[in-house]
Amino acid sequence: MGRFQVRRFESPEAFRARAQDWLLEREAEHNLILGVVEQLVSDDHDYLAPVYLATIEEAGSVVGCAFRTPPHKLCITRMPEPAAAALVKDVGEVFDVVPAVIGSEPAASAVARAWSALRGGEFHAAMGMRIHALERVVHPDPPPPGRFRLAHTGDLGVLEDWHLGFERDTHIPLVSDPDRIRRRVESGGLGVWEDGGLRSMAAAVSPTRGTIRIGGVYTPPASRGRGYGSAVTAALSQLSLDRGHRLCVLYTDLANPTSNKIYRALGYEPVCDVVDLEIRTPGAPGSPS
Repeated sequence: MGRFQVRRFESPEAFRARAQDWLLEREAEHNLILGVVEQLVSDDHDYLAPVYLATIEEAGSVVGCAFRTPPHKLCITRMPEPAAAALVKDVGEVFDVVPAVIGSEPAASAVARAWSALRGGEFHAAMGMRIHALERVVHPDPPPPGRFRLAHTGDLGVLEDWHLGFERDTHIPLVSDPDRIRRRVESGGLGVWEDGGLRSMAAAVSPTRGTIRIGGVYTPPASRGRGYGSAVTAALSQLSLDRGHRLCVLYTDLANPTSNKIYRALGYEPVCDVVDLEIRTPGAPGSPS
């Protein structure tokens, strides 16, 4: 038996029982996988089968985790680089194609390199991201005109268009199914800034034991440059803390210094960096072209 063992779990409950304590040691860093597991446990998702959940273990202790919720990418936590070969061998028993690997370096490159060696092809960095966390909001001073409020069902037409605009502008997939947007609105998870009409939006998603992720911050082009995005982010972050979450977490694109500066000004502090490595496997169905 090799130094590292990969334990694959068929049920999210079993995975959570094994991995949760290790993941909670760095809860902000692991907010994505913790939130996804809660979605799987509650069956509140539209992921495709098969879902992949695994721990990477050494001498009986968890040293890393990996998951994939098709059609999305393979995501990994930090882990020892030499564990990449064992992980990729197990992932290859489930998937013929992995479109990308998301995780912190150097583990992410080690996994992408091992996958390319297994299946052929190459990989490259598609995006660098930074995870931030906030425990106290610094509100914009002065704030822009208007006010924050939670979205309601009368906003759905605008919000559906804005979700598509977010995807178009950022190339990051967002929940854009009208029924799921409606459910998010009805659950109080989507905030808007209003100033003679809707100006900006932000969502609070994927709660974990102590965190919630702020994402989908979008201001349509005609309303940009007036502080609406900062204001709606600050207000929704404050509401999330007031609701009992210990930390708010968000991801930024490292190639966008403006957004990184804006969120730092609101009180978000860097946690760690992650990289999105796109994998091209020649001739594989579904591989990026």
